Amino acid sequence: MIRIAAILISILVLPLIVRHAVGAEIWIFAIFGLGLNLLLGYTGLLSFGQATFFGSAAYVAGWLLKHYAINVLLALGIGVGVGAASAGLVGYLCVQRAGLYFIMLTFALNQLFYFIAYQWTSVTGGEDGMPGVPRPALFGIDFKNVGLRLGSLNAFDMSFSYARIVTFGVALASIALLHLRYQQAKWPVPAGDSARPIAN
Repeated sequence: MIRIAAILISILVLPLIVRHAVGAEIWIFAIFGLGLNLLLGYTGLLSFGQATFFGSAAYVAGWLLKHYAINVLLALGIGVGVGAASAGLVGYLCVQRAGLYFIMLTFALNQLFYFIAYQWTSVTGGEDGMPGVPRPALFGIDFKNVGLRLGSLNAFDMSFSYARIVTFGVALASIALLHLRYQQAKWPVPAGDSARPIAN
């Protein structure tokens, strides 16, 4: 309960401290951190390859929305599928190794993806990013225009609120995963590695 309360407090307080665009990025990287905590804290695997997974998913979803104007849920689903496929490929190549070899393999493959994304400017935009990705309506809600203003404070920006809701849902799913009955069973860890949770 303390963790859930802390997450709720941070969700409510953060928009009063930083701009919503910055807050949305904070929530995105919070999701990234939750995944890293599961991987490193509960399996003992130190990986530098996570950016490959969410980066490939984001580029694919953004490209489809920008150039084909497909349904946003379909674009997100395809993006998640591409991210999962890249994770499966990297995992297949890396989990056969352990320790330092595993770390260096994930780092090398992540750098490979980075240089592809950085140099393939016609698709990714390189260091300038991918401008012009639309912000389509989701479930009938226009995320560009809907908001509630209190004086000069935009207290309820829909796109930022969506990021908060997703982050809160992922955090709850992570907490629930760690409290399932079978959490006492050994997590699948490569031979020679030891998994000791960072936090319970």
